[in-house]
Amino acid sequence: MKHDMKKEKVLVAASVASMIDQFNMPNIRLLLELGYEVHVACNFLEGNTCDESRIQKLKKSLRELSVCYHQWDCPRKIWSVGKSSRAFRQLLELTKRYRFAWMHCHSPIGGALARLVAHRCGIRVIYTAHGFHFYQGAPLHHWLLYYPAEKLLSYWTDVCVTVNREDYQFAKKHLYRKAGSLFYIPGVGIDTERFHSLPQDRTLGRKRDFCRKYGIPKDACILLSVGELSRRKNHRAVIAALAEMEEKNCYYLVCGQGGQKRRLMRQAKRLGVEGRVRLFGFQEHVEQFYRYADIFVFPSLQEGMPAALMEAMAAGMPCVASDIRGNRELVENRFSLGNKEQLVKLLESLVADDRLRRQRGLVYQKTMAGYGLRAVQKRMRRIYAGMKPDIRISVLVAVYQPNAAWLEQQLVSVSRQTFPVYEVIIMDDSADADVFRTVQKIAAKSLFDMPRVSVCQSSRREGSNRTFEKLVRMANGNYLAFCDQDDIWEPQKLEMLVKAIQKEGAVMAYSDMSVIDEHGVLVFQSLRKMRRGLSYVNGGNTAAKYVAENCTAGCSMLVRADLAKQAVPFCSCTYCDQWIALYAAACGRVVFVRQPLVRYRRHGGNQTGRLQGICSKQDYYKKRVVPMYGLICEIKRRGIHFEQEKQVAAFAKARLCRKMTGIFRYRKCSRKYAYFDLLLLFLPDVLADRLFHVLQRK
Repeated sequence: MKHDMKKEKVLVAASVASMIDQFNMPNIRLLLELGYEVHVACNFLEGNTCDESRIQKLKKSLRELSVCYHQWDCPRKIWSVGKSSRAFRQLLELTKRYRFAWMHCHSPIGGALARLVAHRCGIRVIYTAHGFHFYQGAPLHHWLLYYPAEKLLSYWTDVCVTVNREDYQFAKKHLYRKAGSLFYIPGVGIDTERFHSLPQDRTLGRKRDFCRKYGIPKDACILLSVGELSRRKNHRAVIAALAEMEEKNCYYLVCGQGGQKRRLMRQAKRLGVEGRVRLFGFQEHVEQFYRYADIFVFPSLQEGMPAALMEAMAAGMPCVASDIRGNRELVENRFSLGNKEQLVKLLESLVADDRLRRQRGLVYQKTMAGYGLRAVQKRMRRIYAGMKPDIRISVLVAVYQPNAAWLEQQLVSVSRQTFPVYEVIIMDDSADADVFRTVQKIAAKSLFDMPRVSVCQSSRREGSNRTFEKLVRMANGNYLAFCDQDDIWEPQKLEMLVKAIQKEGAVMAYSDMSVIDEHGVLVFQSLRKMRRGLSYVNGGNTAAKYVAENCTAGCSMLVRADLAKQAVPFCSCTYCDQWIALYAAACGRVVFVRQPLVRYRRHGGNQTGRLQGICSKQDYYKKRVVPMYGLICEIKRRGIHFEQEKQVAAFAKARLCRKMTGIFRYRKCSRKYAYFDLLLLFLPDVLADRLFHVLQRK
């Protein structure tokens, strides 16, 4: 599938495909409406509560919506350590490949793994708890296993969505939550219009054909359950109650598949009700059962907010449910778990009174109005809208014996940005107490109205690379802007770089610069026009261009913080701006803003040029050729991969060894340097020195 580079990518992750099919298709459509490129990761092969034909229909629906789906071998059991480890690696690789803006995860194991990956990759995450495994009356081992895990993971959850009030109150009181990060939605959203007409059909006497189809007497009272054939769904309680009921013309139908089918039929046979129990397996169109059954029974041991019970209520069915979380929020006719007599009494009262059944059904149908799909989607839209990129920019300033006036002008320009700055961190590398006090005074004067300003000092002179390494580690924002001590930022610099990143789905943006002299007088309107021989990187798959030559000044860039932190420690073969730009380009898209957004101050201490400080062949090979080879070696050592990496490595080695054939063969990596190197191979040292002298004067 072709990906739209301009769209932000979002991942919807769940342990099994049936959870995507049953609960998340409306969310996926909502995300598409909001302009996201949606990816789905789940286990299509194992653990699903629907059959294979339904899985294939789900895949077809996803394809028709242009949703990318990925097989994720996520287990459903907490003790599957090996499978969980493999699933973690799969999801981590998937997240690094597509660079999701954020993810929405579901189910306990899938949600835990997704949040671990999101924390590892530094992206935001929504977790929908479809019912915590720890709750009032839960087994002790559930509290010992799941509660500590959820307590820890709550610190790495940006938004937690609960689907029942009991879980909401518990999370509010006992789990970590950021301000405005905990939400309650009434279930997963039921399409009430789909079931609204079913009660009318039930009164038209069309039940006869249904009963004939399934071998049920036409005057029988039909009990219905919908749910997986598992211990948790507790269908055995209804079979036991069926055997105790005085009314023998009752039949129990179950729609669902699972491993408990044989055990349930053995129980029915042992109790003498085998002929009155029907296990139909998974049913894609369950509406016909809601239409013709008389009473819906939901005996589950554990639920979050049961969709099947809500569907039955929307269909106007009288319901009997176990007294557990989720069910308590929906129905009044409840029985205590393990109390067979209470269940029998509730069922017999409804079987004996047709009028009571109709009254209860109408009441439940009205109740479901507040749990409809529209109400839930309205809340989900607000939650998704809050997940739009939260841009928090940390401005990192490295200073060394600064000119006080120039530093003040630079910091004032930072304080006047039209896009809000999250924090400013200044590191003085002078290792001089007097200089540090001066820097503190300038920062206090220039940044007095900014909420977060830190001024630090190195204990010894470490150089710009090591200083910026420290600053990157200290940064708390999710985007970093590197700042020199003597330039001036245009007021709209950060705003335009942020817009470029959002528009192009980029991981880094940088801009052109104008050039001023020591007195602040404009010398060149555009560095791009002044240095016409320099090729400015823009787009995807651009890492190879950064190996041969750097076109990105640190003071002009805005880069994602997680990538900059991964790039630490910086390569010693080059400056930090080239290394960070190379790392970012290997991970995603880089965008160049053609408008000059920085006034770059050129003075005696920072004169720049492609051949600055190079006066001979020896200087050239030492300062241009050897660093490029060292850079490619460091890239290999770090495991950074990009297109054309083999060709670039061969080109760097040919330059180092001064092999004419290799340089010419791989000249496409950098035609400018290739032809210049070939020229130097033929020039005597005297003429080469003269050439460098002439080029520097230009």
